[in-house]
Amino acid sequence: MTPGSPRRTAAALAVLAIVALALGAGVLGLGALRAANTAGERSSAPSSSPAAPEPAPSTGTPSTGAPVALPSRPAASTAAPSTSGELGADDLPAQLPGGYQPTAVAGGAEAGFVGNGTHVRAKDLATVLDPLRVLRGADVFPRDLVVTEAVQGTYRQPQTGQVANVLLLTLDSPDQAARVARDSAGCATDAGRLEVERDGRRVRLTAFG
Repeated sequence: MTPGSPRRTAAALAVLAIVALALGAGVLGLGALRAANTAGERSSAPSSSPAAPEPAPSTGTPSTGAPVALPSRPAASTAAPSTSGELGADDLPAQLPGGYQPTAVAGGAEAGFVGNGTHVRAKDLATVLDPLRVLRGADVFPRDLVVTEAVQGTYRQPQTGQVANVLLLTLDSPDQAARVARDSAGCATDAGRLEVERDGRRVRLTAFG
């Protein structure tokens, strides 16, 4: 990633907040949180409706490996589910090292989702890998990677106000999970710490902002 590139920096923040795209800036009142929430949308061409991403239509053309932009979609009007398939709060850590505690996220128009009153919400299976595609390219995370379950948990360090996010994915096969785990590790930047773990078909990405 080229230092100082606004587009790449925005994409990096989107991944390392893993809210690809997902936090409501108003919850904690932090400017940095707002940047993380909208980084994915701002890395694409301007749109009249700031929101979370939808997958780009397939053209059948082989990927060149260049990073892709995140298209926009209409803002959600109903609360996000707190489960995805069999995944839910019980599958996420009760707390994170360093004193990070679960924190509910309100969401909002800029975040592209409506909070459900908990720290856990389901992610859109079709678009959950898009922030990784922004950083690494569609050939690294191709559309044939199938995510069958996805939830995200948000945590806050009460003394510092720092936010961490855990994204838990279930892939269609152990091989796909291994690939996502391996290639996600290459998305870490100096914008924050990214930890990657895999267990069978599941991959857990923990991003500390």
